[in-house]
Amino acid sequence: MTEQIVPEKLLDFVDDEWEILYIDPKELKGISPYNARKEEPEVDLDSLVISLKETGINTEPIIVDEDLYVISGGRRYRAALLANLPRVWCLKKRMSETEKIVRSFLENELKYDMTMEDRYQFAKTLRDKGMSVEEIALITGRSPSTIREWLGLHKVPDVLKETEVEEEYKQLPIKKKQLLRSSLQTLDVFRDNPEAAVKAVKLAKKAPLRVVEEIIQDAKSGHLEVNPTEKLEKYEQIAEELKKPKKERKYFLRPIRLPQDLVKKLVMIAKFDFPNDTLDDIVAQILWEYVNRRSKELGLMF
Repeated sequence: MTEQIVPEKLLDFVDDEWEILYIDPKELKGISPYNARKEEPEVDLDSLVISLKETGINTEPIIVDEDLYVISGGRRYRAALLANLPRVWCLKKRMSETEKIVRSFLENELKYDMTMEDRYQFAKTLRDKGMSVEEIALITGRSPSTIREWLGLHKVPDVLKETEVEEEYKQLPIKKKQLLRSSLQTLDVFRDNPEAAVKAVKLAKKAPLRVVEEIIQDAKSGHLEVNPTEKLEKYEQIAEELKKPKKERKYFLRPIRLPQDLVKKLVMIAKFDFPNDTLDDIVAQILWEYVNRRSKELGLMF
């Protein structure tokens, strides 16, 4: 596949030389206000501090603008301060506003995945500057459909517009909203049934994330197609039970969703004729493998 080159005029990058600096990190002005990451990831800063103390300097440069604000390398900058390094090495360059935003986003996205909110703000900023979805996709190396997904983070699905939960949907945590959005827009069980869509949003507001995930999985697999509202009410009972202390909870029978590799094994079994006793043994072994796996995941087996 031919590599696509992003035109410099599209990026509005300043055509200046890079300058190498060896400088006391305390002389840097701090993280740039154009930093694309607003929500810091949960990363181990202590190990980087120890590494910097051992090496005495950062092995990867900190990118700074003409005013000595950190454009990328914020984690290295913070660690250098904590390590009391006498100097760090930086690459300095005069940059346009767009260049600062793009450089910050690209490094942050490569190092640790950005949150959906940060991706939305980045894409929205460039759209506000007049860039098309296709141009933003070209800059980031993502598909136009991915950029549209970022930009649509806070859009309300049509089925919820002018309903009692329109504002509630807007206030949902990002992860729950992200899980619901696609299903509410594409799955008939919600798209053609406003009552079920409203019920799903109300549940998402008070239910734990894992319950919302189960609702979406059931919707995608077709388990909600018959009497969706009634089935969603059962999830409401589950959500209420999960709020109680563990000793007071009732337990609900739910469908077992086998991992894909185990499903493939069952499909292969279905293609062959086995004596009944042999088939029973094989299915029992697969289910036992599933139970063991889930027990380990839940910390019930070591």
